[in-house]
Order: sequence, then structure tokens, then C-alpha cells
Amino acid sequence: MIELTYGGEHLDKTQIQEKIDAYADDIKKKQEKPVSLSLDDRLECMAAAVAALQQGGRVTILGNTVTLEPADSMALAGQGASGEEQGWIASGSVRISGQEVPGKALEQWCRFHQQVLGEVKAISMEDSMESFCSMTWMLAFYLKAELVTGSQAEDADVVILPLAEAAKAADSGKLPACRALLTIGCDSVAFDPIKAKLDPACRWIHSYGFPMALCISYGREMTVRGRTAVYHELKPVSGTSLAVVNEAGAARPVDVSGRLELKLGEKTILTPVQAVLQSDGKLVAEGLAEGSLEQKGRLLSQAEIRDTLLQTGMIQDACVTVDKIYYTQKEQYSSFEICKALKRVYGEAMDFAVLEVPYLPKTPDGRMDEHALAELTAEAAACRDSLQKETDPEKCWIDIEYRDVAASVLEDETRDTVKLREQELTVTDEDAVLEAEPIDMSQRKYEGLSQMIQARKDSTQEIIYITENGETIQTYGELYQESLRMAAGLREKGVKSGDVLVFQIPDNREYLISFWACIMLGAVVAPLGVLDDYGGRNINTEKLKNICEMLDSYYVLASDEVGKKLGGLVPEQNVICFGQAVGSSGTAEQADAAKSGASEEGWKPYEWQDDETCLLIFTSGSTGTPKGVRLSQGNIFARTMAEIQRYQLDETEVDLNWMTLTHAAGIIWSHTRDVYLELKQIQVMSEVVLHAPLRLLDLMDRYRASITWGPNFAFTLIRDNYDPQKTYDWDLSCVRHIFSGGEANVSRDLREFLRIGMRYGMQGDVLAPSFGMAETSSAFIYYDDFRLDNTADEDRFVPIGSPSAGHAARITDEDGNILKKGQIGRIECRGGAVTCGYYKNEKANEESFTADGFLITGDMGYMEGGIVTLTGREKEIIIINGLNYYVQDIESVVNEIDEIIPSFTTAVSVAGSGGTEEILVVFSPEDDRVFDSEEALRALTGRIRKRILEQSGLYAKFIVPERKDQSIRTEIGKKQRSKYRKHFEEGLYDEVLCKTGVLKDKTYLSQQRWIPVKLQGCRQIPSVVRNSTMLVHLDNGSVIDRYVLEHQTDETEAFIMGLYQRCRSWAGLPEGTKILIPTLHGVLVDGADDEELSVNGAMISGFLQSFQQEYPDRFCRQIDLDEDREDLLLQEAASCCRDALVAYRKGRRYGIEYYTVTERLEQTDIKGKSVLVVGAMGGIGQIICRHLADKYHASLLLVGRTPEEDLTEQQKQWIGSLSESGTSVRYHRADASCESQLLDVMDLFGQETGQPVEVFLNLAGALGHGGKDGFWDHPERHTIAEESKEDRMATIDSKRKTSLVLGKLAEQQKNSTVIFFGSVNGILGGAGLASYSAANSFQDQYARYLQQTGRANAFCINWSGWYGTGLSRDIPEQMISLSQRSGFRFADPEENLGYFDGVLEYGIYNAIAGLDRENRRNRCMTNDPYQAVLAVYYADDGRNERQLVSSIAGSLPVRYLQVEEILRNSDEAEDVNLHQMRSRIVGVQEEQEQLTDSQKQMIEIWKSVLHLNCIGLDDDFFGLGGNSLLITRLVYEIEHAFDKKINMQDILVKGTVRQLVDSIEGTVPEEEEIIAQNLKVFEKDIQLDFDIDAMLAEAAEPETDTILMTGATSFIGAFVLNELVQKYPDRKIICFMRKTPTRMHGNA
Repeated sequence: MIELTYGGEHLDKTQIQEKIDAYADDIKKKQEKPVSLSLDDRLECMAAAVAALQQGGRVTILGNTVTLEPADSMALAGQGASGEEQGWIASGSVRISGQEVPGKALEQWCRFHQQVLGEVKAISMEDSMESFCSMTWMLAFYLKAELVTGSQAEDADVVILPLAEAAKAADSGKLPACRALLTIGCDSVAFDPIKAKLDPACRWIHSYGFPMALCISYGREMTVRGRTAVYHELKPVSGTSLAVVNEAGAARPVDVSGRLELKLGEKTILTPVQAVLQSDGKLVAEGLAEGSLEQKGRLLSQAEIRDTLLQTGMIQDACVTVDKIYYTQKEQYSSFEICKALKRVYGEAMDFAVLEVPYLPKTPDGRMDEHALAELTAEAAACRDSLQKETDPEKCWIDIEYRDVAASVLEDETRDTVKLREQELTVTDEDAVLEAEPIDMSQRKYEGLSQMIQARKDSTQEIIYITENGETIQTYGELYQESLRMAAGLREKGVKSGDVLVFQIPDNREYLISFWACIMLGAVVAPLGVLDDYGGRNINTEKLKNICEMLDSYYVLASDEVGKKLGGLVPEQNVICFGQAVGSSGTAEQADAAKSGASEEGWKPYEWQDDETCLLIFTSGSTGTPKGVRLSQGNIFARTMAEIQRYQLDETEVDLNWMTLTHAAGIIWSHTRDVYLELKQIQVMSEVVLHAPLRLLDLMDRYRASITWGPNFAFTLIRDNYDPQKTYDWDLSCVRHIFSGGEANVSRDLREFLRIGMRYGMQGDVLAPSFGMAETSSAFIYYDDFRLDNTADEDRFVPIGSPSAGHAARITDEDGNILKKGQIGRIECRGGAVTCGYYKNEKANEESFTADGFLITGDMGYMEGGIVTLTGREKEIIIINGLNYYVQDIESVVNEIDEIIPSFTTAVSVAGSGGTEEILVVFSPEDDRVFDSEEALRALTGRIRKRILEQSGLYAKFIVPERKDQSIRTEIGKKQRSKYRKHFEEGLYDEVLCKTGVLKDKTYLSQQRWIPVKLQGCRQIPSVVRNSTMLVHLDNGSVIDRYVLEHQTDETEAFIMGLYQRCRSWAGLPEGTKILIPTLHGVLVDGADDEELSVNGAMISGFLQSFQQEYPDRFCRQIDLDEDREDLLLQEAASCCRDALVAYRKGRRYGIEYYTVTERLEQTDIKGKSVLVVGAMGGIGQIICRHLADKYHASLLLVGRTPEEDLTEQQKQWIGSLSESGTSVRYHRADASCESQLLDVMDLFGQETGQPVEVFLNLAGALGHGGKDGFWDHPERHTIAEESKEDRMATIDSKRKTSLVLGKLAEQQKNSTVIFFGSVNGILGGAGLASYSAANSFQDQYARYLQQTGRANAFCINWSGWYGTGLSRDIPEQMISLSQRSGFRFADPEENLGYFDGVLEYGIYNAIAGLDRENRRNRCMTNDPYQAVLAVYYADDGRNERQLVSSIAGSLPVRYLQVEEILRNSDEAEDVNLHQMRSRIVGVQEEQEQLTDSQKQMIEIWKSVLHLNCIGLDDDFFGLGGNSLLITRLVYEIEHAFDKKINMQDILVKGTVRQLVDSIEGTVPEEEEIIAQNLKVFEKDIQLDFDIDAMLAEAAEPETDTILMTGATSFIGAFVLNELVQKYPDRKIICFMRKTPTRMHGNA
């Protein structure tokens, strides 16, 4: 026996024998449970391995663990334990890296070396894990030589080294002095240089591929199969032979590569060596075969490493290459954590680069595509490694992220950029001119406005004022008396005819009193909207100041409250408060004077001339020069009489106006017309409707209104707030005219409003799209033929109609040439309602009027017949919610931002989603480095957006950065706005908008497909240890449950009951048990010529996924077969594969992957066809049926179990409304699971309509036998363990039975289509949704079966969720949030309808709608093209990092993410906590328990207003899609919920939930804290980073005698001016400053 000096410990023969004997006893005692040891104590492992081999057992080395298994029969049990008899090695075996090495082979290698070396006293080797795993230490035991390591190794006569270490020693001149050198390894090392440095007396033997291969080799440069490199020439050891064979063991021809086969007696071993037998007779090793690799002399199995990783549970799958491990995961673990787990098994010797990838692509034959993985990651990984070496790990960490760049087939459709081109129109020879008949002026009742007002002095007709606080009533006579009193008060204040009174009056009643008073007084009314903030400098305050400064003689007439805020904006002597004027405030003497003034002798109302300006309406105005539209009573009467004569209006009408009276439409279109006709008026404060849009219909019903109007957004609000599931008590039969104008109309919005109204008695022709502007005294063009039967939701443009009497319109080109009908050009108009020009603005007059008196409206359009259609805008105005804004105002705000290059900003209006108008701002940043960082771009565009909000109250959705040299200008520098708009429409800004976070969610549809996938891993096939009737237990702890195989043909109810019983038995298995459930034809595999589908088997996939989620400590897998094969099941049981579903067809293995649909397939056209709809009365059903009727003009056969007479009134109204699109709609009672009943109603439908059913649509679905009501209240009752039999079967049958019947009917109806609405739960499962998942799983497979076998044109759309409707309607928010984190994207109905259209248009037969492909759970299975992105986390200012990254990263996309610190889990530099850092950057979503009650309440309000289901504390209101309209609603809801007054400015400034709640609750910084913070900012701001004195000293002296200076009155300007005066006393200094005239008023 030998001695051991190992790792500093010395054992003599006796001590070694004692250890061997002890392990031999352990092995005998533990027959059923193997003995395992850690390789950290290698001396113990050697003794244990000898003991096992002596007993004929197996030694398994896996990573850092040695396992000893006894032999099945102790054939050598009687041998001496010391191993004195040769042959003890041969009786056992060693399993290394997944490959079995017979002990006989190891013994033959030892015997060979004994023959060559003779007697050996001591053998030296490294004390390392690799040395032990090489098994070369057994030579010392075999030769009975002393085995030494460490300092004692110098005395050894034989040294064993890895080949790579020997090469290093040769290079350093430190080769060992010994009698023999034994090396092992497969390194490509030339031997001659080493041999030259070796002692000639030293014998060198190299073993190639040991211990898996028994051969010696010599490395030298040679040419093999055309490639010159260092190769090893192989020779067999004595007693063995070598050959080159294929995988099946057949000999390979000469010069053809193959696997090296070792033959040892009768034993044949396929080694992991790739070799070739050359024509010259040399046997040459080309390296290790696929699946094997070597590190530091240790042979490793790639499959074994992969299995080891899979067993950690940290990854989904992995691809192991020679030097890299690529992995995917469903949960977030860092590469460091993966490496750490690997090293726990294999020790520190593992030398792999570990890279997470989004997906592991496969080659066509099902292998991992290493080339594609390297192509995806190589550049990013190299760049990351270089950067990490150059940066401070305490301040910077660099990671690799991935971006899915698959271009969805739907992307072109989701952007509303369809443009009407001239070639789509019919161009005629007729000039595009429309001129209406003259107005019959003989019908004019009044000479002037004052006379009209006086005529109402005794009128008892009412004006009803509606506010949030209720209603007040005022007769025309009362209004007249109060206006007289007001006029007297104004005269007392010095107001005279010709003065301009700028209105700042929020209350409608006070406004009309003031308006009448001014008209009778002869004062010009200049209405302006009341501001939200009078204290700050913004566009609106500047506009008010500029207007006042341009007026010759003016006052600001304000409400008492507003008047107090005007100080600093308007001189005090120019402000008149309403209360003072009417005598309701001030002294008693003032009140008496006002009363007596009304009857002052000699005073009479002013008589206006028809061409005299009485109304001055200021548009938003370009910066510095607001444009005042001058309107006369002639204009007002012309517009009013034209409309009255067109529509035959009379005194019986009732008008309801809810738009502001500061708008031309409010004061002229509504109020003045109403006074003219002496109509009853309902004047509603705008916020009443904006806060609760359905109030408009309430008020129309309550006051029996016959006329109203609103911009398009009003109808959008009603559409969005209307709940079709509710019943409203409206009677809208009173309505005769609803005008829609003030902004671009959207067909879908108007049509949906009509549908709603018609359900409550409104006629289908009451809605009239119209056109007008302040310059035309409001509307003068009307379209009188807008109906549901002659329009469509998808109409791009809505006609505006024809001009009224006394007016003309024409279409011209930009040079003023009249175009032909059918050509698009600019719209011009002329007539009595058109202004005579702009106030004191000749430049604007010249630009806006043609020589023949036509007004250039700035809008674009065309004429067809006698109808004008608006297509866009040429004028530099943006219309948002019916109000005009000049683009120059927005540009001016942006240009004032320090980070922006001034004058390179362009603002333009663009069409947003649904045709609504949005703002596009293109700017050039000062620092081009922002283009390198998505975070920097988002931050900068966010600041710009916020500044625009604060200054103008507008939300600019699309903000795009461009480099200065890319600015689109003419040769003379004029901005080409139309080209910017065109670039937007063509999607050229989409990429940057995605980077800035505006286009967040790409619209895409996913599909599943089956692909060949090779089974990987160490396949030690398990044995059956126990076999019951259906449960097969295997010796590796797995079980195979054959229940489904044995019962697939059972009746479904019995099958399901049995399946649930099986689940309960699975739940009783030990934790971690792998359960395999084989099925026969339970799925349809693409391209496998499947012709069969098991109805019961098809339910298993979704069901098992649900079981897995309810029992995460069990691991279920479905193995679908085309024949019952136990060998395939045992292979899968041996595998560590984590795929939940695989299939075998003709022995070939298939797996599932997702992908984004990018190609258009064959379209299925259902337009004009008849559709049988099951489940039409549900929430989704009503939405889909409406869509089918409107978009596809489909005739509908609605089928339900409720008798028609028992339908609710609301259901009957809804069914009736479907016919409004001109299609046939019938409802018939029938059980959709009964084929004969459906055939009967189909026959009846055919008789009634003359149309056969060609499309079958199954929307049916249930959650339990009681429906969805209450289902979500107790989800625990629907787990597999708790769900009742009734609930189970009701859920499954709701889809299974109806789908089978409809599928059969579709088979019978030639050329028919069947569409199933399913759920993604059928694919991914869901806790508490096992039966629902099973039903949807069946439906998806059944659709595949119908389609693939050619039985029917079948679709199945697997939805993630319809937010707010259908089965998702009552899902708790927590479950929605959980679903979204799990990879389901809930979508609103409009988005889902887009998916529905895309499925049919592009032939996507089994679509997944709403699968979040960026979620790790789905991404690891989604085979899309990806782009690697460097994520740079930095904890300082980031300047150094940016500079370094830009110099190294090249074209790689980079994301910069600033964090407070680089967080780590331990002291290890690479142990970075990416998960926590990412959550801090993107804003962690607080759990409900962490929120205060106020925060919860505020979040619920935001959800309601924004129609969102997930709101974070720090989410920005406008970033979530908020706009100025929704602000008013939000303000209203907050005030009512918190009983605290806030305004729009609060939302603009405090735009998050957290900030708003803190503000309301008063948790804001103390004044001292604010001052301290401001001082810090001020101190920082006044620090100069350059020497100003040196700069001034170098500045050239001015040569001129005159200095021109601007801004002299500013804070800095005053100091500069003083310096100039002191330094250049003889120079002339001219200062430009703003004009601030002082005027005299009244008796002064």
C-alpha cells in the first residue's frame, strides 16, 4: 500500500487503509442511499473512491461532489480491501461529465504506464479539483507509489501536470526535474518547444482526452482537411485500438471527420474526441466533439453544466459553449448569481463568460444556434468588459439589456397617418366655388343690437344659469334692468362709447349683464378667458398685458375675485370690478349714484352702425402681437339670420349652451341668436359638463333642449363616459339640431354619440358638422346630411358642408388660383359674417385677405359637388378643444429654455390617435450628447413639456429632438412646417418618440409555433421502481401519470372529475417532484401532418399550467405523443428540461416558441356577410357587434337563451340601435350548445333576411355556474382543491360545447369562417382558473384542428384582457397588477378592436393579443429579433462615463441610468443588485398596504379620470395621457373627495399623486426650508466657471460712437448699462424698451 502527502497532510499505509475500510463499510450499509462527499476534501474522496471501486461500485463526479454507489452484486466483495490484487479498478466504473468510463479502461491506462515506467517510488501532482477529476491519482494507488503534493513534490520521480501548465513551465524555464513527465489535456500546444527545454533523460508521455479516451499523442503543426494548425497525432495504448466512426458506430471513410472510438477487448467506448484518419495513415485529433469541452485539463460536458444550471431553478434554459454560458430566465438573477451557483457545484475553476440573453434561438434541426447568440452579444459584451475595466465600480456599473425590435404587422395600422391623396378624389372641370343665395334682409327684425336688447325689457322669457351649486333663473326683462344699472355704474367709472372693456368674468350671469350693459353703452367688448394663475409669468398673463398695451382706451372689467388678482398686470385705474359697477359693493353713495344713473335725463342706449366694431375677439395671438378680430353688428346679424333662415328656427326652440361665453360661438352663435328669437336659454358653466360629461344629456332631457352645440371633444367625452350596461332615463326626442364645430370632427366620435342619442329617442339626422372661426362670427358652413347610414367610423375626414345664405367659399392653391372640385387646396370664404379685419394689424390683414375680399382661413380642404370637406390646416394655428393657439407662442416658450438652441424650435399640429389634434414640437438641444442617452432625452423632453404646460396650459404630446444641421428650412431660412408634419405622418419620428417614452406600447400580435428541439442533458435513463395502475414511480424521483392516456376517450365530465382527483394525489407528492403527464394527440403540431385531436387531451395544457401556479413546488410537464412510447417518456424524465409542453411526432421532438407576427398572410373578408354571434349580450359582445355592424356592415344573428320578450328594455334598445348602420339584425332564442336549435334559427334568419350565415362568432364564456358575478370576491373557492363540480363543468362547457357545435356548423357551411374568442390563460394558465384555462386551451387547439385539417376557416384570438368589460370587468386591481407583472397586457376596447381587425386582415389564425413580449416570463420563449443595449448605471454626474462610453461604444445603443449609489448584495465587486437599482430608476409601484388612505383615494380618482388600471405615486398626470380637458374633471373629483379647493395650476405644478396629496394635506416644506433651498440654488447659479475679468479684458473696444442695447431695464441690464456709462462717458447709448403708455380716463 502507498503513503500520501497531500495538501499538507501525511498518511502512512495504515492510516490510508483505515480510511478505505471505513468507507467500504459505509457503502455496504447504505445500499439504497449513495454516499456523497465534497471535493474540497480530496484526500477523503480518494479513499472513498478506492473503496467503491474495490467493491465494483460507481464513482460519480459531478461538479464539486463525489458520489459513491454500490454495485448491484458484490462480485468482488471477498477481495482484500487494500487492493493488493490487480484488477480492483476494472471491477467498478467512474462517471465523469455525464460519460461513463469503465474501470477496465482506467486499469488499462495504469497498466500501460506500469509497462513504460517500471517501478515508481513517488508521483507528484497538483492539489486541485481538476487533478482529482482527471483520475490520474489512481496511478499512484495502482503502482503502490507514494503520492505527494506541495513542497514534497520536488523529490518525486514522476510528475503529472496538465498540458497547459507544462507549456507555461517551459516558457518560464521551470519544468520539473524528474524521471518522467506525464501530461494530460487537449490543448493545441506544439510539443517540440517544450521537449527542447526538457531534460533529455526525462521520459514524457502525454495522454489525450483522458480519462474518456485511452491514447497518447504528440502535438505538432500539420495540415488537416485543408487547415494548417497545431494538431495531436494519436496512438492507442497497449491492449486497445482506435477508430473513427459516426454517431451510429459505423466507420468513417479516410479524410472524413468523426468521433474517436476506443475498443478494449469486447468493450467499445465512444469518446468525446473528434478525429480524422488521414490518407497517410495518421490518426489526428481535431479537438473535442460537440457537447464536450476542456478547462484547465478537466474534461467537461456542456449538457452536464446546463443540467446543473437548470437544477438551480434560477434559469429557464441555457446554451453552454467552449467559453460562454448564455441563459434565459423568468425571474431576475444577475450573471454574478448564476456564476456563484455554478461555482458552488464546480468550484472556482469554472472559467466562463456568463451572459443573459432574451431568447435562445435554435437551428433548423433543433440545436442551440451558437452563431446567432454570439452575433447578438459579442459587440456589447466586449464593450461592456472594456468599459468596466476603465470605470470606477463604486460609481458606475454596466449591464447588457435587450430590446425587441420585431416590426409588428400592425404598426402601420396603429398610427393614424392615412392621408387622403388627390388621386383618390374625382377631379372635375368645375371650379371649386360655392356661393349661396343672398340673405333675405327684409326679414331682419332689428336695426341694431341695442334695439334688440331694448325689445326684451319686458320679456318674461327665461335664461337658466347652471353651475356646480345649482341653477338660478333670470328673465330677459330682469337681465335688461340689471344691465341698465350696470351701464350706469360703468358710466360713473368713466366708461364711454368707443372704450374697450376687456372681460375677465367667470360667471355667466355677470358676464351677460356686463355684455348687455356695454352694448347699450357703446363700449367695445373684448372677452378673454379667466386665467388660472395671475401671479406667474406665462403665455396667458403676457397675452393679457400685451392686449392692454395695444389698446388705445381700455378698462378691464373683472369679477370681484379676479379684480383682486390683477395688481401688477394692469394699472389699478384701469380695473373695474363688477360689484363696484352695479353697486353691490362699495359705499352706499356709489350704489345710489349707480341706480339714479340709469334714468339720467338725456342718456339713451348707443346706436351702433352695421360696420362699426362692437366686439373684439382676440385669438391666442402670436408672441408679442395678439390678433384682435373686429366684429360688427352687421357681421353678427348676417350670421344669425343666415342660420335662422337655413333651419327655419323660431321662438319655440330651447337652446342649451355649455361652452364659454368668451368664445365667439358662445356669445354670438348661442346667446345673440337666442335673444334675437327670444328663445329660452340654458347657460351652463363649462366645468359642469367637463366634470361629468353625461350631464349634457341630462340637461338636454330635463330642459327639453332643441338646440345645442359642441366641439368634437364633447362627443368624445360622452362616448367615453357612457356605460352601455346602465339604463338612463333620458328622453332626447326634443332635440332638433346639434352642431359640431370649433375643431376637426372625427367620424367615429360623432357616430357613437348619435348611436347613444338614438337609443333615447334622438333622431338620426340631428347632428350637423359645421365650420367657422372668430373671423366669421362662428359657424357659417353646415353639413346637413350626416347620418349613420351614409358614414363610417373609419372615415378619415368629415364634410363640413355648404355655406349659408349670404356667404361663399372656394378652394385655391397657395398662389390664390381657384382649383377644380376634387383638388385639395386652401379654403377661402367671403360673406356678411366675415370680419373686416384685425385690430391695428395691417400686416395680418394683408396676409389674411385676398384682393377680391376673400378671407384665407388657413384650413385645407376640397369640394365634391356642393360640399366642402376639411382635410387639415395650413395656418400656423393649433386648435385644441375648440380653442386656437398660435404655434409661435409654443416655440417662444421652448426657445427660452437654456438647454435649447433658440430659433431652431418648430411647433406644428398633427393628427393624433382617432383624428384628434395634437402638438408636435421639434427642437435642437445645445448638447448633442443627449442623443446618446434615452434617459437624458426623456428628462429633457419632460422638462420642455412641463415648461409648455406651465406657460400655456397646453400638453405637447410629441416632442422630438433633432440636430441643428437637420433643421428643415427653405433657402431663406423659413421653417417648413408642412414637411415636419409629413415626417411625423410617415413615422420618421417613431424611433425617437419610443426613446422618449411617448410611443410606449407597440401594438403587436403574437403567435405560437412548434419547432424541432433536440433533447439535451445528461441522459441517465431512470428505471421504474414502482408501477401502479396509472402512476409510474421512477428511481430519479420523477413520476409518470398515465391517467390522461388511459381516459382520453372518456365522457368529458367523468374525465374532468378524475383529472381533479389526480391533481389531489399530485399535491400529496414530495416537494420538487417532477410529474410527467403523457397525452395522445392533445395538441396540433405545425407541419407534422396531424389529423387527430383529442377533445379531453386538448384541455390539459392550460390546466397543467394552472396547477403549476397553484403548486409551484411541483413541476408538471405535458408530453404529447402520436403513439404510446415509454422510451420517450423515460428520456424526458431523465432530462432537466423546464419546458411545460413538448410533443413527439414520428419520434421527432418539438417545442413551442412565441413570435411577433410581422408578415401579412391571406386576408379573411367578412364585410357585408351574415354573422351568427353567440354571447352577444355581454359587455364584449355588445362592443364587437357594434363594430361588426359599423365597420363591416355585417348582418347579425344574435343568439341567446333568454326569450326575446324577457330581454331588458336596455337590451332591446341596443339591438335596435345596431340596425342604424343599415344592416339586418335579428335576435333569436336558442341554446348555442344544441346544433338543431342553431340550425332552426339560421333557417329562420335566412328566410327573414335572404342571407345565409357565413361567419360564426363564439364569444361565450363563463366563470362558474353563477357567471362572473361574485367570482372575483372569493377566488380561493375556485382553486383546484376547492372548486365545486358545478363550477368546473359550467366553466368548461361554456366554451367546449358551443365551440364544438359552431365548428361543426362551419364545416357544413361551405366557405364559412368561425371565430373563437379565447383567453391567454389557455396558453399560460392562471391560479384559480384551472377549469377556465382548460376550456380555452381546448378552444385554441380546436381552432388549429379545423384550420390545419381544412375543415373550416377557423380563428382563435387568445385575449389577455378587455379592461373594464367582459369577464375582466370586476377583476380586483391587485389581480390586474399581478397579471401585468406576469406578462399579460390588459387593453381597452378600442385597442382590442384593432387587434380583431388585424387578425382578420392579416390571416393570423391563432393570435395572442396582449402578450407582453418584454416581460421575462414571455421573452425567454419569444423568438424575435433583438438588439443589445448597454445600460450604464452611474452614481455621479455621469460626465466621465458618457465621454468614455462614446469613445468605445461606437454604434451600440446606450441607456444612461442615474442612481444614488451602485447597490451591492455583498462585498464582491460584481455582486451588483440590479433588480433594486432598476426599480429605483423606473419608479417602484407601491403596494396598497404602503399607501396612506389619502394616496389610495387619490389613485382611485386618477384611475377613474384617466381610465387606467395601474397608477403609481410618482406617475405624472400628463405622462399618463392627461390633457387640459381631463384636468377639469380631475380638479372636480379631487375637490369633492377631499373637500378642498384646488385649481388647474395645482395639477400643472404638482403633477403626481404624491405631490397633490402632500399639497392637500399641507405636507409641504416650511418657508425657512424653501428659502434655504433657494439660497443654495442661487449660490450655485451665481458661480461662474470662467474668469469674467479676463474675458472682458480681452474684449475688443467698440469702434463706433453709438452703442445699441436691449434689456436695459432688466436686473442684469441695469448693471451693464451703468458699467457702459461709467466706462464710455462720451459714447451715445440707445436703449430699446417696451412701450408702457400712461393714459388719462374719465374726468382726469
